[in-house]
Amino acid sequence: MADATLNNQFPELVFGIAGPIGVDIGAIIDTLSAALRAVRYDPVVIRLTEEMRLYRISREPENQGFFEASQDRMHLGNEICERFGDQATLARIGIQAILSKRGALSGSHAKPAERTAYILRQLKRPDEVALLRKVYGPQFVLVSANGQVALRKALLLEQIRQNQAASVTAASLSRMADELVGDDASDDKPFGQRLRDTFHLADVFIDGLNRQAMEEKLSRFIQALYGRADIGPSKEEFGMYAANSAALRSNDLSRQVAPRCLEWVVTISYWQPEVELSGDEIDHGFEVTG
Repeated sequence: MADATLNNQFPELVFGIAGPIGVDIGAIIDTLSAALRAVRYDPVVIRLTEEMRLYRISREPENQGFFEASQDRMHLGNEICERFGDQATLARIGIQAILSKRGALSGSHAKPAERTAYILRQLKRPDEVALLRKVYGPQFVLVSANGQVALRKALLLEQIRQNQAASVTAASLSRMADELVGDDASDDKPFGQRLRDTFHLADVFIDGLNRQAMEEKLSRFIQALYGRADIGPSKEEFGMYAANSAALRSNDLSRQVAPRCLEWVVTISYWQPEVELSGDEIDHGFEVTG
């Protein structure tokens, strides 16, 4: 009975990170982890780019620069989704990784690990988000990070330049950065990344380049999630919520497109975490088969 009570108070959580190439993903993971530890949760980071390497068929290229390695990760993710014929394949790989790490923590993949939050780094397709919400329900939280394109491109140029020959022109470096930004946001391939269609599905939005801003937003969000009744919506959040409500009242479907930033504010008091392992989790995760 004590274990059941503890699991009700500290259910397993799953966080997904969605952000464009060039944001400070390391800082995002660090600040989210710190916010979770503040409410006595242990963060467990799962890097989908590492997990999907187990599904690689071709030999992994060696001595890649930043541009080539970034392209290779995108192409590999696309290829795996195409091989399985499913845009949510990387989410399934993430679910399998959660089951594996849970087994190591609790002794059984069917027994939730106490005070544990899994962080999936990172999601790029709306189908991935839809599957994770189907499997984990309100225990899944999507965090979307953004940053000005000009700032992200400048950071990408610095990283690309480090591994390119001195003879590579500034125009060529700029084209490389633009290619990464474009393919990351919306790849035109059938199973390509669609971050542009994923970003707005988040439960909370953060600045992906300003560490202080992301710390404040994530700490506030996690504290609100765990019952801080004195935390109310900011002016920006209230405005987005009002825009969303107004859009949904319209009979014109073209107007029913608005941000859902404040959905967590409305639903937080009704949040009833599940304790038992969902059957969907086993159904939608899968082992490495080749």
